Amino acid sequence: MGRLQKPTGDLGFSTDQYPLPHDGSNLAEGQGRNNAAASMAGQLLRQNSSLREVKAILDQWNQSNNPPLSDAELNTTIASISRTHNNNNPGSSILIEPLPSSKPEFAFSHIEELVKGVKPINWLIKGFLEMDSLSLMFGEPGCGKSFSAIDLACCVATGKDWHGKPVKQSGPVFYIAGEGFNGLSRRFMAWQSFYGYNLRNVPLYISQCSAALTSLASARAVSDSIEKIVSDTGGVTPSMIVIDTLARNFGPADENSTREMSTFIGHIDEYLRSKYRCNVLIVHHTGVGSKDRARCNSALKGALDAEYAVVKADDEIKITPKKMKDADEPDEMNFQFGSVRLPFNDEEGEPQYSCVLQYLDKANALKIKQQENREHIREQGRLQAEIRIGEKQKRVIQTLERLIGEAKATLVRADRSPGLARIETRNLRDACFREGFISSKNWSRTFDALVECEFLMMDAPFISISEKGQSVISEKK
Repeated sequence: MGRLQKPTGDLGFSTDQYPLPHDGSNLAEGQGRNNAAASMAGQLLRQNSSLREVKAILDQWNQSNNPPLSDAELNTTIASISRTHNNNNPGSSILIEPLPSSKPEFAFSHIEELVKGVKPINWLIKGFLEMDSLSLMFGEPGCGKSFSAIDLACCVATGKDWHGKPVKQSGPVFYIAGEGFNGLSRRFMAWQSFYGYNLRNVPLYISQCSAALTSLASARAVSDSIEKIVSDTGGVTPSMIVIDTLARNFGPADENSTREMSTFIGHIDEYLRSKYRCNVLIVHHTGVGSKDRARCNSALKGALDAEYAVVKADDEIKITPKKMKDADEPDEMNFQFGSVRLPFNDEEGEPQYSCVLQYLDKANALKIKQQENREHIREQGRLQAEIRIGEKQKRVIQTLERLIGEAKATLVRADRSPGLARIETRNLRDACFREGFISSKNWSRTFDALVECEFLMMDAPFISISEKGQSVISEKK
């Protein structure tokens, strides 16, 4: 097909059929859908997409609008942006149909070509994940599947062995996250703290939002964003792309539909896996009533090169292979959550924690337990030595000191010993509420922390200030 100044064809419109309502910029607020359509059309035309491709992409995108733009509105926008593109680029033209591929649509190769091209498996993580493959890790909510994906991502990005399995192709990792970004940041922080890495110097990139990968426009946007980072950082392509979770990155389509699942897989293959020859790991949920299989359409299972179930039982997490397409299935691996104290406290001075995945077998189970005991002892020592506490906690101690002082004064006026002054916990709580610096929502946690850290001493139902608590008041003064 040649290029035309004023393209026409069987698109249902021509670029000069409609008046020019805008030039594709400075659109007024309230034109969200038209604005988005204009922006996408302009970007696609600048990338030398044909009108046929632009129309197909915007038609698919438009299906997710509620309500969708009418065909006339969509055609008007494409025509307008096409005319603007030509006006802004004198001498240029727009292709109606995509250029035909130089390759035959269907071809055969002789078996000799196939056999002589056989190569060993290109492992990402030896014996566990391959390069240029689609993998799945599924499990119930809270089973540790996202912790497992984070652990794998960090090892690939840093080159650290994954629990005895060498990382063969360390490199950039792109993590497409669907939710819980604050929780995700805490998990990455726990990993770097536990293993002694500085992730600021590592090629690990986390998305700022989820991606509807059943949408062609969204899949292209993800691919373009990755491509920009690849270009900006010297052309090093990804070793791994994580999609966590399938549900959050599927879009409004139906997971149980063969057609829509095939679209999801096709977009991942074309714009992520095949483009970069990397491993794509999908994090997913179990099927209804079954821990043994992932939910959704069987087209996904058929497309996978590797599949793993993540099951949590008591304090242990098991990662069990369910499919390994071109190699022997690895052995089941056992893990447990290891608690890691983060390098900051909350506003009330309480320490913050997250977890990392720790490999567990008979040989090192005792060592992990001993390490936990040492951590517990060190933590108790830190709590005993900790004298800096939050403002709310200081106010509670100060309120109790005031109540005790008032009780002593009352006893003295009655010619009784001030040493008999006792304050009940409920009286302290009510006084704190009256002063308004703490609410019932935060009371229990704050009070329990003061008792646990031995700033206050319980002799139910009475409460008193310990020497440690008195030192806080003295410092304050």
